[in-house]
Amino acid sequence: MTQNKRIDVINALFDRALIARVTAQGVDAAMAAASTQTDGGAKLVELSIPDKGGLQLALDLAKKIQTEDPEIILGAGPVIHSADAKSLIEAGLEFISGPFDAAVAKACNLAKVLYLPLVQGPEDITAAAELAAELIRLPASQPDDLAGALAANPGLSLVTDLLPGPEQIAPCLKAGAAVVTCPAAADAGMAADMVWEAARARGLPLFSGVEHAGTYPLEGQDAAEIADWYVDTLGFQKFEGDGYYFVFSQGPGRIEVLCAHEPTRAHMAIKVRHLGEAMRVLQEKGFDFEPIKDFGRAKAVFLKQTDPAGNKVHFLYLALS
Repeated sequence: MTQNKRIDVINALFDRALIARVTAQGVDAAMAAASTQTDGGAKLVELSIPDKGGLQLALDLAKKIQTEDPEIILGAGPVIHSADAKSLIEAGLEFISGPFDAAVAKACNLAKVLYLPLVQGPEDITAAAELAAELIRLPASQPDDLAGALAANPGLSLVTDLLPGPEQIAPCLKAGAAVVTCPAAADAGMAADMVWEAARARGLPLFSGVEHAGTYPLEGQDAAEIADWYVDTLGFQKFEGDGYYFVFSQGPGRIEVLCAHEPTRAHMAIKVRHLGEAMRVLQEKGFDFEPIKDFGRAKAVFLKQTDPAGNKVHFLYLALS
């Protein structure tokens, strides 16, 4: 069955505003393409299933994702039969799309799985809304195609159908689409570019907040003792990594306790929505950077300069955050 609750998939859709559509021959190629999108941050992947062969591919891919890369949120379409929808849901798919069909909608609702119906007119929109479709897909690839539907249905959350390319992401979102569907990116860097394009189109900031504060022990001091103080005193949880500890609770933010002593007392880790763009903006302001640290779906880079208080600053791109 599915890994996430339907509300979690909906929230991820609104957060990313982007679905990457994968077309592949064979489960290994589909797996590689899906992982590439998630590596860049476009973690909602829709597998195209134009025939029965595609249906079997979706079933096989769902099982492979659950064991090898469960952070991918996988959907599939078009699905036109409720029996196929039930099979896909049972295999673990987390959203279903296809031409609006009441039986498919009911199968998804009973399983508490998100349904993205493709509507063809006002009657379909009304019928889909009556069956509690949170998002509705339009066969629209141009911004002007959205105006009529939105004018006739204020408050409708629309998903545009397959776009001709990433250059249409911003215009469609600015025209009122809640989510856009794009062809899968060829590599993780292009996927990150698409995610940033969608974020920027919605006015989201490049520098998006403090991810954690880091502290360094005094010379001769034990980092574990510092981390344990937060655990014992405040009831925090502790994670031990290679040369560091993280302490955290249920709310946002973490504290990193480094094991190595440094003259600098602290560093500030700032989340960014696109690492390359963040570096470009700061380089134009005269800042220099240390080499990028690539951890796969997380990437970090330190400024060579400190902040005015002498704290080190680094920027962190988290593909799945």
